[in-house]
Amino acid sequence: DIPVTSTCIDTALSMSAEEKASRRQRDIAFVSSSNSGLWTRRVLADLNDVTMSSAKIQDERRKNRPLSNMESVQAVSELHMASQPLDKTAVVKSYRAADSRVIFVDFNGTIVMKEPAGKYLKRDMLGSSGNTPPIETMKALTSLCEDPKNVVYVVSGDTESNIQNAIGNVEGLGLAAGNGGMISHPSRTEKRKKWVASDLGVQWDEVKKIVLPILSKYTARANGSFVKLTSSSIGWSYYSCDPEWGSMLSSHLVEELENQLHAFDVRLVTLKGVIEVVP
Repeated sequence: DIPVTSTCIDTALSMSAEEKASRRQRDIAFVSSSNSGLWTRRVLADLNDVTMSSAKIQDERRKNRPLSNMESVQAVSELHMASQPLDKTAVVKSYRAADSRVIFVDFNGTIVMKEPAGKYLKRDMLGSSGNTPPIETMKALTSLCEDPKNVVYVVSGDTESNIQNAIGNVEGLGLAAGNGGMISHPSRTEKRKKWVASDLGVQWDEVKKIVLPILSKYTARANGSFVKLTSSSIGWSYYSCDPEWGSMLSSHLVEELENQLHAFDVRLVTLKGVIEVVP
């Protein structure tokens, strides 16, 4: 909300010294004692309370009286949407009982920590090119891949080079870059990863011939914007542009791309400051 945000900033900048001191005196104790870890624990506790409360209410309803069809649908929907704690015992039991397993693991935000938006924007708009996994994570991946019953893939929307630089040295680990556009299948004999392009089910070269000139036109109009190509996506980032100008251009770009790509089996993904064309 740009107007509200700008008003808040203006209020803060024009505030008198006395009011600043008063606000600081009022809030400093709470801010100092409420770090991100405490905030996270409180949010998780609230989610757990809501989940348990919802389940208890539905259980009482079922015991006291039969539900109408509409109430039954609503109750099932509420329970389905509620966040249920993971049954670790059941997961471990199923894992040990399985004769063969296929494990898919996310990359950005799971194996490597996502960095602040924009930190690596000019180098890679996915924001993960500067981080490497913790030692414990690498040991866990290695242990999973050493088990002959396991086939392990790490899946990412990132580029082949970024994902390979981070975890490519784990023997027997399969990699999928570009959300599956490029795949390196698990191998315990080959030291160097071999990448295979996936069949995207669309004439991708024809899509690029249409999309790239359009994106180049919008890039020329917006200082700070740029085009990002991966094996299975074409993106336009306006994260570093003037917010209002970038937002206005993005709406026009989406409309133009939809008109030009209606004959192709592709979709537009709108993220924060990024528009992507994907199969």
